Amino acid sequence: MATAQATSDVTQNRQRLSKLLQLHGYSACREALIILVDHFTNSNKYESHEDFVSKLNHVITFETQTENSIIDSDLAYLVIKKLNKNDVVDLETDDDAAVAPLVITVKNVEFQQEPVGGDHKHSNSKPVTSSRANDFNIHYNFLLKRLESLPVFKDNPITSLSTLNGSSQPTIRCICFGLLIKDISKINAYLLIDSTGRVPVRISPDTNFRNRLAYTNCIVIVEGVYANPDDLLYAANIGLPPVLLDPLQDKQLACQDDKLIVILRELYMDDEDVCKYVDMLFTGYNSMEDPPSVFILIGDFTRKHYPIASEFRKHSKKLLRIIRGCDNLTGCHFVFVPGPHDTSHDDSPKASTIMPKQPFTKEQMPINLLQLSNFENIHLATNPAHVCVGDRRISVVSHSYLKELPKNLLHDMADHNEDFFESAKNIMLSNAHLSAGINKVYHSSMSLWHRPDLLVLADAEAFGNKYDYSCSKQTDTTFTTMPSFSRQYSQFKVYYLKSGEVEDSQVSSEVLEQIIDDSSDDETKDNGNDNGNANDPDAIQIIEDWDQQSDSLPPPSPGSGDGDDGDQCMNDDSVACERDSNPDNGEQSPRSHINLD
Repeated sequence: MATAQATSDVTQNRQRLSKLLQLHGYSACREALIILVDHFTNSNKYESHEDFVSKLNHVITFETQTENSIIDSDLAYLVIKKLNKNDVVDLETDDDAAVAPLVITVKNVEFQQEPVGGDHKHSNSKPVTSSRANDFNIHYNFLLKRLESLPVFKDNPITSLSTLNGSSQPTIRCICFGLLIKDISKINAYLLIDSTGRVPVRISPDTNFRNRLAYTNCIVIVEGVYANPDDLLYAANIGLPPVLLDPLQDKQLACQDDKLIVILRELYMDDEDVCKYVDMLFTGYNSMEDPPSVFILIGDFTRKHYPIASEFRKHSKKLLRIIRGCDNLTGCHFVFVPGPHDTSHDDSPKASTIMPKQPFTKEQMPINLLQLSNFENIHLATNPAHVCVGDRRISVVSHSYLKELPKNLLHDMADHNEDFFESAKNIMLSNAHLSAGINKVYHSSMSLWHRPDLLVLADAEAFGNKYDYSCSKQTDTTFTTMPSFSRQYSQFKVYYLKSGEVEDSQVSSEVLEQIIDDSSDDETKDNGNDNGNANDPDAIQIIEDWDQQSDSLPPPSPGSGDGDDGDQCMNDDSVACERDSNPDNGEQSPRSHINLD
């Protein structure tokens, strides 16, 4: 029901804005409407649809040089940039104005009954459905227009594939832009597809790849020679396009508040040991004078798959009861993002690849338990989801991206493991799509219409990989994978809103043992939770010297179970257990901690 309502709201917003624009003498193409609706729904500065269209009309009339009544995607982006710039100027010049409260919204993607997944593949012998083809054409044309606006392509224009197919010249030197896929009807053969047609591509040992890692199922720039008699494009150079997305706001001016956003993945609430760590985490944040603004909780929320809602509900209530006991967190926002198997009725491995995921229902996640205790900011999100905190945009997606991507490897010149993660980030951002590189169906729900400030890849297959991408350029997107809270020693991430930095964090097992020892006499069995330490200032701590430990934490041994506490030492003898002592002086290992409060 919630999903149907969200889809209906998106459709109504498009229709309403389209009619209002027509009343003002404008006609907006579909790409522009998508961009404008996305901006309107993610902004809190417009009182109504009429207010938004009125300001948009003012900007077009007085601040642009266009005389065209048709609003395309380029004009839509230009108007949005000017609207954002005007808001920043107004904020800086109004010295007496009170500081506006931080506005937090969650944008769910449009969920359809025909999701993207491993079973929804098309080949060159079977044309895609009109809906999928239309999604790809809109996305492709959006990127093409922005690419053609770059100065380098003014003198070297992009050649459409229909031009190659209809040419009578024997050979044509060209630069093409399209989706590169495998031709499954032939061995080691490839196809390039754009919105006008498709041509076979010959990739030889002499082909130069501009990226250290190259994959199929990506939209790429191909430079080469098209041989008409062979109907074949001989590729000389292949590379990803530049990142063509604009940020919602200037990142240097985006946020003036130094707030915390806590991001957690895989809270296995059917594991009693994990419940203790989760309880301690929220108890610690509850003791802070200024708690985090947002908690983004990403599934899976159970170790075992529970296809029946009532069975899943039994365990999700444990998490909600822990949160409900933290009365200092009533003003925080809680975003629940389903994991690959949480909302699926299919327990097969393919279920984790089907995207997008619909939000939890209230039968699965009974949020009324929190709402009755004055927790009003509860969001049941889709997967993927986009969280807007002020003018920061956080895009979250949880699926087996890192497992599926190597299957489409075309070229490998990587020197180290970091190239793989950086390549994943570049593919998503340059293609403006969260399933680029792993799926040839460019479903609109996975599209990125703005450059996010933080891109969170909560990959179900990233266990054992620790990598944080933090670019020195403030205008770039911070990219991070997510550890498993349940399987990787209670690790999670903290995002600092003002600086845009991501910090590795962890619940201390030493503090947990102390809490359990102190309260063992008074402990009661209430859903496996220990709520007797709400004011313990040491209840949660952050790792300060992460770089002194191994870059990749090994998984627990198969016989120990995934829910082991912090007493278990790592398999690598060269890496000390968190609670080991220094054999020389009896001091603790170098993984020192600082209190959050």
